[in-house]
Amino acid sequence: MPETVRLDAWLYELTLEQLRKQAQVRGLDSKGTAQQIRTRLLRYEQAVRAAAEGGERLPPSPALKAIQFDANKPEGTLGFESEGARNLPMIKPVIPNEPPSRTLPLPEVERSCQKLLRNSYATMSQTLKHWKEFEQENQENIKLIKRKYPEFWINLLKFMHTSHKKTQAREAMVLNYSPTHEHGTQTFETREQDVKLKRLYQVPKNSLLEIYRMVCQELNDQTLLTSSYKQNHTSQLWEFTYNIKWPETMSFTAVSRTKSLADKTAALKCLEWLEVNRKLKNGVPIIYSKEQIRNVLLKRYELRVAPEILDSMENLIETYKMKIKIPADSPTFSYNVRTIVPGYNAFGHPDVNVKRVQYRNRLLQSRLAERCVRNSDLPIFEFRDKILSMLENNRILLIEGDTGCGKSTQVPQFILDSYTRNGNATDCNILVSQPRRISAISLGDRVAYERREILKDVVGYQVRLENQTPQELGRIVYCTTGILLKKLQCSPGLEGCSHVILDEAHERSIDTDMLMILLKRALDLNPDLKILVMSATINSHLFQEYFDCPVIKVPGRLYPVEMNFLEDIENLPDFDKYKPYLRQVNDNKESILVDYVKIIQTIKWISANKPRGTILCFLPGWTEISQVQRMLEDDPISCYKQLLLPLHSKKSHKIQRRIFQEVADDTRKIILATDIAETGITIPDVRYVVDTAIRREIRWDDTQDLLRVSNEWITQANIKQRKGRAGRVQSGISYHLIKRSKYDDLKKYPIAQILSSSLEKIILESKTYINEKAEVFFSDFLEPPAPSRVQKGVNYLIELGALDNEENLTALGKRMIIFSAHPKFSKALVYSTIFKCIHPVVTITSIFSGENTLFSDMLSDKSKMRTNKATYHPSSDHVAMSWIFKTWYAHNSVTSRFAQNFCTEMDLRHKRMKVLSSLRELFVQQMITCRLLSSDNTHNYNAADDVANKYENNDELVRAILYAATQQLIEHKNVGFKKGIVRTGLNELRVRGMKVIISGDSVNYKRKAWPSPYLTYFYSEHCNMRQRMVIRETSMVSPLTVLLFNQKKIQCHKRDDRTELEIDINKQHTINFSCDKRTADTLLKFRDLMWFMVQHSLEKQGVEYDDYGSRLMSSYKDQLFETVVKALNNSSECIEDMTRLDNDETRQ
Repeated sequence: MPETVRLDAWLYELTLEQLRKQAQVRGLDSKGTAQQIRTRLLRYEQAVRAAAEGGERLPPSPALKAIQFDANKPEGTLGFESEGARNLPMIKPVIPNEPPSRTLPLPEVERSCQKLLRNSYATMSQTLKHWKEFEQENQENIKLIKRKYPEFWINLLKFMHTSHKKTQAREAMVLNYSPTHEHGTQTFETREQDVKLKRLYQVPKNSLLEIYRMVCQELNDQTLLTSSYKQNHTSQLWEFTYNIKWPETMSFTAVSRTKSLADKTAALKCLEWLEVNRKLKNGVPIIYSKEQIRNVLLKRYELRVAPEILDSMENLIETYKMKIKIPADSPTFSYNVRTIVPGYNAFGHPDVNVKRVQYRNRLLQSRLAERCVRNSDLPIFEFRDKILSMLENNRILLIEGDTGCGKSTQVPQFILDSYTRNGNATDCNILVSQPRRISAISLGDRVAYERREILKDVVGYQVRLENQTPQELGRIVYCTTGILLKKLQCSPGLEGCSHVILDEAHERSIDTDMLMILLKRALDLNPDLKILVMSATINSHLFQEYFDCPVIKVPGRLYPVEMNFLEDIENLPDFDKYKPYLRQVNDNKESILVDYVKIIQTIKWISANKPRGTILCFLPGWTEISQVQRMLEDDPISCYKQLLLPLHSKKSHKIQRRIFQEVADDTRKIILATDIAETGITIPDVRYVVDTAIRREIRWDDTQDLLRVSNEWITQANIKQRKGRAGRVQSGISYHLIKRSKYDDLKKYPIAQILSSSLEKIILESKTYINEKAEVFFSDFLEPPAPSRVQKGVNYLIELGALDNEENLTALGKRMIIFSAHPKFSKALVYSTIFKCIHPVVTITSIFSGENTLFSDMLSDKSKMRTNKATYHPSSDHVAMSWIFKTWYAHNSVTSRFAQNFCTEMDLRHKRMKVLSSLRELFVQQMITCRLLSSDNTHNYNAADDVANKYENNDELVRAILYAATQQLIEHKNVGFKKGIVRTGLNELRVRGMKVIISGDSVNYKRKAWPSPYLTYFYSEHCNMRQRMVIRETSMVSPLTVLLFNQKKIQCHKRDDRTELEIDINKQHTINFSCDKRTADTLLKFRDLMWFMVQHSLEKQGVEYDDYGSRLMSSYKDQLFETVVKALNNSSECIEDMTRLDNDETRQ
């Protein structure tokens, strides 16, 4: 008979037998309960089927329909008959050990019957003995169930186990099934993995949908998974079906008493089939084979070069072999910083005229007699005689003075006035170094005003791009630390200088630490030189030990400031009253969080409970400033009108000056500032300080070779500085949002900048002072950096080509060392002269080697910056900025008003553009100094028609030079790993294997069209807030540019009729190209020839003989570089067209 009838009959026969036996055990009359049993059986029809959670839906049972109930049958026989049942073997039931102690009423019989199947099978599954007995006695029927209805059998057992006390123990024995595919139908064999499957997919439906969401997205087909469901109105059972088309067409159906249960079971069946067929790994779909993954990840970019350009390259290669010969005895460029500008001393002063010296001494002496002493109430005046006396007997003196004691303005005057009284003022020439440009300028102006003298007479200043140095002897010059370092390059003994004052030494900038070692050496070279080191009370004992000198301690002049910590703040009267209405959730992922609620609460409490006075709030960065400003605008203080003033270094000077403006009595001025307000700026009306005790720090990460930006706790010394901002002109109160115990645990002093910065620039500069190993040079520092960090800096310069393996300057390094820029910018400047495109490269390096703050609002409206730059170039921030400057320069050449109007239209800062113009002139002058450009007056290096700017309009060449100088590459990947699986259609950017993101002000931000997968860049930093490396300005470069201007070794591999070129950028990054054999051979030979010509120019440019060989070489180089430009332009045509179209579509 049919298997379905046989199976159903056996199941119901089994059910009746269990019920009959249970009735006998309990002492019930089977005749009297026969009708009741029949009723229960009919009810169990639905219950048993519902128990088949997820099993294939069973057809209506012919066996049940064939059963005839006969109540008159004798006791001991079944009251149900069917043809199928008579032919089935009877099983030996497993009956719980429950003695027939009493006769139960009928309702309890019903409850016992309902528990019967569950208890029987639950008990059977607990012991191996019972289970084996059951298998042996019912082997044929169990096989039939497993083969025909595996889901039914599995879920029947589950249903019977659900109410047992030891559910978890029994679930471990539940059987599973292994899928196989046969003739479009699904058959299964059970196996013991159901528990593992359930643990992996606790919510099967969600897991299945997520898996197919990834698959559909990757294969771009949303029809790979569909589902359907329906309910049988007769049986009230739900049927749920999942249809899949990946990895092949299949269907998985389940039936249950609820739709959700049927859905869950069908999803679990599908997931198991995927697992068995190895299409899932740890719950993630495996879409591609290993071979497919390997081919996709190692994608080889096709190199195509126009046939006519290949012909030109081959001709140049052949010409070089046949005609070009380099004279073996031709001179090469050599550089000595002391002889390249002869006669230059510390002040750049010519030979001294005796009569002018005598006149100068008399003049200054008469002025001193007429001038009354001013500012005599400053604390430093009480120590004037002591300072002069100790300076007379010591060559090095340390002055430890608190803020406001007057040391920066008065000590230089004490010394000069002392010489003037003795009639030898011209013997006193003082250099005073300041760590900041603004400090040098303001102090120079201030001291000249105090002395009632005009600037540049006796007192002046010298900073980058601005020289207001007095021309006569007997003078005081305030200068930046960078200017003093340049003077030491040209004059290691600072000849002509009597005193050097190293001010603000406690700030421990790199330049300050460098000056300490160089000034100690200068003492040996100049016996007339004396050094004063002036520091705040911060860590001054270090300087005393380093210089082995006496110290004078001068107290400051500060008003008392009441200091409050977090526990004090929280105990302020009615403090909770001033909580913001909406508690701001801090979604910052950093370990050091800014408590916005406490900040707002404190500011509002001060405003409501304290007298008039400005509130200065210290915050880590612009993000926090903007957040606090928004919160105060949404929930303003109630007692006063509020004037919110953000203070950030990237804000324009016009906006920054607003912090000094006076406000009405009914207005509370609230300044939200970074640590820019910690030193150097005195805001007179600040009476209250709110301090988060956090600052945004940029530190060099040696392990990853990148800058990291993160929030860090400040030191105790910083907190004292911030507290002091409230006590400069009146008493004040400070509120520090950390507990007193946390304050006690903070570091006492900031670490030296040299311990947290990259060292390559300092190492290269050190070669101008003394040619010794870098490790030896750094060993003399106040706090030497680790030798491993020094070696990394040396390795960087070796890779850059500035140093050889013995740390000697190469031909490139001898040119680079002239420039006052980072080595990578210096290299770009050198290459721009060789490839004849100095105008754009000088502009770009000037922008990014200084303060890149050309736009008015670089912090808020980045989209406008991006749009303005994209107008001038669609795929290169660097080239766009050079064209913007060129446009401004053209406007400024007409009138300044035209240039100002252009700046207004483009949101540019006119003054910064003028500074940029001056910086460009400085770099051009340095090009002339290192003889890369001619010094005669026949050239205008800003003119497009000048020979040095022959290729300035070739944007791809400009980008190629930037890439050659930095060797920094971003690669766009449309294939990669996402959530553990290989995905195509991605839009990922990677540097050295790490994911990166591009800043919102870049023209390549969220780019969709990628005609070339490569970008070059200058700066990157790892932002802890974003947990990702962030890159600001970028430029797209063509694959041919990457091949020709990358100076790494190239490996060639032949595959079929193609040649594969492989460049190892570093251990984590390999670039692969593919082209035909002719193209590969020609490009590699041409590349070697091009770099040979570059090396020749580095050695000979500016020093070549004017003979036939030199002229022939010069003509050949012109032809070669012309071909380079044509090849680059040809390779970048698609980049220009596609990126411009992409930007147009984005704007629309």
